[in-house]
Amino acid sequence: MQKEPRRIRLGWPSPAMVVATIALIVACAGSATAASLITSANIKNRSIALVDIKQSAIDSLRGKTGPRGPAGAVGATGAAGPQGPVGPVGPVGPQGPAAPTPTGSATITGLSTTGGQPGTVTSSAGGLNCVNTPPGAPSGTCSATIPAGIPVTLTATGGNFITFSGAPCSAVTGGSSPRSCTFTATPGANYTTLNVDFS
Repeated sequence: MQKEPRRIRLGWPSPAMVVATIALIVACAGSATAASLITSANIKNRSIALVDIKQSAIDSLRGKTGPRGPAGAVGATGAAGPQGPVGPVGPVGPQGPAAPTPTGSATITGLSTTGGQPGTVTSSAGGLNCVNTPPGAPSGTCSATIPAGIPVTLTATGGNFITFSGAPCSAVTGGSSPRSCTFTATPGANYTTLNVDFS
């Protein structure tokens, strides 16, 4: 005897099942509706951040790199930097030529001194060492033979104001101590009028 197939009895869905089914339908319908109804006019300015946009969309909006522009003008010169350290001492240079040999000699005869202050006149060559000793006559070595052809310097020290007069120092102006006169004697010359005043 053949058995009848077993009948499956379907009951009413539970309230929770009904609510879940309705929510699923609304969600699916809402996404499709939003996709078809939302346009750029519905988006508020600055309401979408960069993180809300797909990277592929950002890449598609980025333009290609343009050609390199021309070089700009040269800028103004900057301020000078601080002075650098002193460099090392250079090598010693070659020795210079020897000094010229004096060609003959000249004479200073009877250098006179005047003025009320004590003083002394000396020479860089020839050994002159004439001392003014007021109120008397000068003492010391007041005549000397000096080399000619090379510079010779007479130096006067003492007193408040010193004045040279007579050849070869007539062009020297007066001034405070010490005072000097540098000249090159002519071979064979004899200077007899040279005076130094100590005031």
